[in-house]
This record gives sequence, C-alpha cells and structure tokens, in this order.
Amino acid sequence: MTKKTITIPQMITVKRTNSEDGDFRRLVEMLDVYLDDPDRTAHSACKTFNRIDTVRYVVVAYSAAEASVLKRI
Repeated sequence: MTKKTITIPQMITVKRTNSEDGDFRRLVEMLDVYLDDPDRTAHSACKTFNRIDTVRYVVVAYSAAEASVLKRI
C-alpha cells in the first residue's frame, strides 16, 4: 500500500496508512486509557474483540498542535 500525506489549508495534515503506523498505535493506546477509566468492566470485557493488528486502511488526521503533542508521547 502506498502511504500518502496531504495538508489541508486549515493546518490539518491527513495521513493514509495501516495499523502498523506508530502514530495510529499511540492514538489507540491513548483511547484505551481514556475508555478504561470511566467503565473498566465493560472495556475489559470488550478488549479481546478490539484487535488492530490486521486493519488494512487507517486515516490519521493531525492539527498543527496535536501533531507536536503526539510526537512527544
């Protein structure tokens, strides 16, 4: 798959990639932490079904501020 990155005039960068992308994986980890806090029981029960290792197509969008925060994590 060819990875493409484009910039939209409002300072949003969009990257088409797959589940091996480091930024995508960091976002998934952040989402897991966020979801685990309010409803730990339900999130734990669903965790076995939420696999990302075979997702073929992923779109990650960054604003200028979010991109710098994501890179520091």
